[in-house]
Amino acid sequence: VAVVSKRYGHDEVLSRIERKGLKLGLITTAHFKQSGDGVALVGACRAELGGSEYLKTIHGLVSGEIPALDLAEELRVQQFVMRAIRSGWIRSAHDCSDGGLAVALFESCLGPDDQPCGLDADLSGVALRPDALLFGESQSRIVISFDWEVREALMQAAENESVPLSVLGRVVDHGRFILRPHVNESFDELRRSHCEALPHLMDEVRTAAVA
Repeated sequence: VAVVSKRYGHDEVLSRIERKGLKLGLITTAHFKQSGDGVALVGACRAELGGSEYLKTIHGLVSGEIPALDLAEELRVQQFVMRAIRSGWIRSAHDCSDGGLAVALFESCLGPDDQPCGLDADLSGVALRPDALLFGESQSRIVISFDWEVREALMQAAENESVPLSVLGRVVDHGRFILRPHVNESFDELRRSHCEALPHLMDEVRTAAVA
């Protein structure tokens, strides 16, 4: 879209999108929107660490069986989220991919630089090893945020459609990133590390090239 915008202009791009029948009001971005919103995971976490960024980064391993993909489950998850967006229930949606659930939740907190959000979530009810829970890359999972008032309707709709949905917690504005009982960190510190990661990596590359 950015490339096309430079050629045709922003208004022309929006006009072309609308002529295709797409509703711009239904565009759902990845970051949390406001304190007090509920946060949930659509889809199921499994003990699948094979081929994950966690294994590669922390243990130096590129090995193991990759997470299984059930196409029927993937379709149910995608269709459920799309219907919930059209119903006006969902305020953000972020896929779980590289880095797993913990990374998806953190990235959902980032948002605009002047409007970051914190998170208070409880993962104690998930019977998985902490590393698999936080960093496993099981397929067919989407982190969503929603108006807390619609949580009962959202949970009922998921049950009706045989889609796993777990309410994890709520968006907060107290500056903490909490995934009970495993993580309780300053969001600003985590964001600083996140923002410095690429420059630090480039410094390492330059140093290695000079050597």
